[in-house]
Amino acid sequence: MKVVNLKQAILQAWKERWSDYQWAINMKKFFPKGATWDILNLAEALLEQAMIGPSPNPLILSYLKYAISSQMVSYSTVLTAISKFDDFSRDLCIQALLDIMDMFCDRLSCHGKAEECIGLCRALLSALHWLLRCTIASAERLREGTTAGEKQLTMCLQRLHKILSSTKNRALLHIAKLEEASSWTAIEQSLLKLGDTFASLNNSHLQSQAEECGALIRSIPIMLSMHSEQLHKTGFPTVHAVVLLEGTMNLTGEMQPLVEQLMMVKRMQRIPSPLFILEIWKACFVGLIESPEGTEELKWTAFTFLKIPQVLVKLKKYPQGDKDFTEDVNCAFEFLLKLTPLLDRADQRCNCDCINLLLQECSKQGLLSEMNKDSLTEKRLNEFTKHINGENSKAASVRALLFDISFLMLCHVAQTYGSEVILSESSNVGEVPFFETWMQMCMPEEGKILNPDHPCFRPDSTKVESLVALLNNTSETKLVQILKWHEACLSISAAILEILNAWENGVLAFESIQKITDNIKGKVCSLAVCAVAWLVAHVRMLGLDEREKSLQMIRQLVGPLSSENTLQFYNERVVIMSSILEHMCADVLQQTATQIKFPCTGMDTMPYWNLLPPKRPIKEVLTSIFAEVLEKGWVDSRSIHVFDTLLHMGGVYWFCNNLVKELLKETRKEYTLRAVELLYSIFCLDMQQVTLVLLGHILPGLLTDSAKWQSLMDPPGTALAKLAVWCALSSYSTHKGQASSRQKKRHREDIEDYISLFPLDDTQPSKLMRLLSSNEDDANVLSSPTDRSMNSSLSASQLHTVNMRDPLNRVLANLFLLISSILGARTAGPHTQFVQWFMEECVDCLEQGSRGSILQFMPFTTVSELVKVSAMSSPKVVLAITDLSLPLGRRVAAKAIAAL
Repeated sequence: MKVVNLKQAILQAWKERWSDYQWAINMKKFFPKGATWDILNLAEALLEQAMIGPSPNPLILSYLKYAISSQMVSYSTVLTAISKFDDFSRDLCIQALLDIMDMFCDRLSCHGKAEECIGLCRALLSALHWLLRCTIASAERLREGTTAGEKQLTMCLQRLHKILSSTKNRALLHIAKLEEASSWTAIEQSLLKLGDTFASLNNSHLQSQAEECGALIRSIPIMLSMHSEQLHKTGFPTVHAVVLLEGTMNLTGEMQPLVEQLMMVKRMQRIPSPLFILEIWKACFVGLIESPEGTEELKWTAFTFLKIPQVLVKLKKYPQGDKDFTEDVNCAFEFLLKLTPLLDRADQRCNCDCINLLLQECSKQGLLSEMNKDSLTEKRLNEFTKHINGENSKAASVRALLFDISFLMLCHVAQTYGSEVILSESSNVGEVPFFETWMQMCMPEEGKILNPDHPCFRPDSTKVESLVALLNNTSETKLVQILKWHEACLSISAAILEILNAWENGVLAFESIQKITDNIKGKVCSLAVCAVAWLVAHVRMLGLDEREKSLQMIRQLVGPLSSENTLQFYNERVVIMSSILEHMCADVLQQTATQIKFPCTGMDTMPYWNLLPPKRPIKEVLTSIFAEVLEKGWVDSRSIHVFDTLLHMGGVYWFCNNLVKELLKETRKEYTLRAVELLYSIFCLDMQQVTLVLLGHILPGLLTDSAKWQSLMDPPGTALAKLAVWCALSSYSTHKGQASSRQKKRHREDIEDYISLFPLDDTQPSKLMRLLSSNEDDANVLSSPTDRSMNSSLSASQLHTVNMRDPLNRVLANLFLLISSILGARTAGPHTQFVQWFMEECVDCLEQGSRGSILQFMPFTTVSELVKVSAMSSPKVVLAITDLSLPLGRRVAAKAIAAL
């Protein structure tokens, strides 16, 4: 009945020609109490009555405009009412509706309940769809030659641009898109139709306007993932140190954690891809140059030429937007070629043309086109590399060394982690790599039965004859120059069979066998591995009385050389070879009840042992070494080992606490930012435990002790906030995976039981919450008056049922409760500013949507407190800090944005 009465009241006002304010007064008399004007659909009723005739009724439209201006009706009901009008041929009515929309479309707001704010988002999405349909209809009429079409089209485009140029409106539309996916699909279809329609118009001005509006609409779903890259920096010490740390201390670790860590650093610091790849190469070359002779140099050679190209292959699989990763790699090499002194030093150290070998490997892995590889190779022809290329015997020796190291390391990886980690992906088309073929057909593994008569053990007979002759007579130099090593590895089994036959038939004496086996293992250890692999398969097929000479041959191949070997890194290679052979022979030796002693050649002493100066307090050592790296701007290999030793000796809390103190002493802005990058990389020595200490002990201590607030001033406070966010994001993104081998080996001191620090029973006050209880403010301050019903600690993590038994999850949840308490407190200070910097850094580092991020631990009520801070009161910030995958998250975001 009230709806009927409403229409009657509107008609009476029109008949009696009430003015707008008289109409408003009388309407309030007619409907004194009860339902609101929105529930009565006043806006829709007024529009319906105003649009009955061929042209709009100006008096009734004046009532609607008055109702909008006096906030009798909400913006959402007006937008919804407008979007229901679909007779686009009635020019005057459309123009009147566009004029009404023009009154408020760039200053939409809603201060009601969260559900009303979500209603505004939906209404704005409906209005956007209506405007697009109206624009298309106007464009079609213009194309048909209707004179009124151009004026109406111009008006539509102006309103579209006015709505979409507001970041607040785009944020509301972003929420609406997530709330109503089907409506957004209709928007996308209208955009396609709009493009097709405007393509046939001959008006470039209108076309450019339409394209601009289309671009703004398309930017709505990705408005949070558009970050600008750092273009003013050329050096990135964090990337440098992370790569150095991995090459120095975690060479055999899995690649994926390194890849994820590098991508995290790239995203957090917004590093352009070419400079990011360049920094990785720079770190590799510095590692090669700095590494002590012996095992460390061998490690860095393998790391640079084998592991890092594989890391780049994995990085290539990450979304690159519209950029070509191979072009970024090419660009990085272009920059690298300009660093001539670095490359010359590396070439001198390795006695080879390093950049050329690297280019070949990258080309092989599909990281560089053949044309770019050739172009880069030409740009590098200095005198030193010419000299190297001229030394054929030296180049051949280096080729043998690299092949041997590669082969041995791949065998070791296959035995340690399983052969499946070596196999190429099935999607890769082309020639199967040599090692993959050999491993599948010829390498003994547990449960695998090999056939010694398989065709893979029977290569070209001419190559076998050449190999037998070379092993019997040739000098080392000729051997390494003549052979292709992969062919030698495939031919060695047939050569061994011939040698065995000759020995058994008395053609060869035992002394000759010794010479041949010395030649096999004395040139490249890979040959010995391939020979033993075949012998193991061969012995299994022989009777008890036929095995003696084959087992003796194995014993000769695994035993020490009868004379001294001067090949580069030979002792280190023998250690790896012995480990591989012992693993390979275990089953057959057990089956034949044979005992063979596998030698363990003496390794070099640890290259970085005893780095700490004697009789000097470790705190002095820590502060002095940190001051050194801060002044230099990068962490070198020696410093990494010193920091690692100090972490072992002092423990995680001592280590982290003292380094944070050093950061807070720094007052030079440039140096504080540099310190953050360096400290993050140093903390990678044990990121998980350092993060627990930093977020669970050190930050709460600084934020709850007013005597320490002064230390949180800018610039050290800003730097600490940045460091805390970087550590939190890195640890949270990786803590579900396995700890690295480096961290597993570390002796962990018991800094404190985190379950007792943050008890599982939430009714029992934790240590942190007891600290907060001394604050005079009540917990209810955390929530705004309109949201009292919402639990002040309710967060997205609880709705996602995150495991709160995990120490890191509990530390993050309690830290965000502390942040919420500080924002809701009546007093402000440097600690409040610190919280703002912390949240700003979270927003800067996060990609679109925060599900699964650290911000899911932030109570929903914190959002309304944050937007009161001027620097945080932007729609993008609200979208970034709220979990939009949850309906409650979308309502919280809509309420905060609509009130801005």
